[in-house]
Amino acid sequence: MKKLLYLLFAICLIGCSDDDDNASAQTFLEKYDGVVWEREDYLSGDTSQYIILYDSNQFITTVSTDEGIDCISNKEGGNPNGDIMTIKKNEENKFIVEVVETNDDDDGVMETYLITYEVNNNILKVTWSNDGEFMNHIKTDLANPCN
Repeated sequence: MKKLLYLLFAICLIGCSDDDDNASAQTFLEKYDGVVWEREDYLSGDTSQYIILYDSNQFITTVSTDEGIDCISNKEGGNPNGDIMTIKKNEENKFIVEVVETNDDDDGVMETYLITYEVNNNILKVTWSNDGEFMNHIKTDLANPCN
């Protein structure tokens, strides 16, 4: 009987213990907060383009430096173009934003599409669902040029 009570006590301890694995998991934006990524196909040219991710409502800044620094911030709710942006997924290894265009493109069509951000071996892959196009960005040690 005594052994049975010890067994039940041990099962109760295991069943009631905290699960620290879920508590320590970071979202994608928390994990890469403030990291500067340089567009891969611009590495050898005169023009640079960067992406900076933030753990805040201003979640992405793109920077073009062909004629000085031009910081464009995207955030939950919208971007400078007036497009509506909604965070659909912010998991540890994937970040997905839905974009609803509010202005006509050159072809007169407004679109809704997803932009997926995934990191693998210090490469940030940005993919657009409407055309399957993607761009790779390499992780840098640069300071945020938009601060």
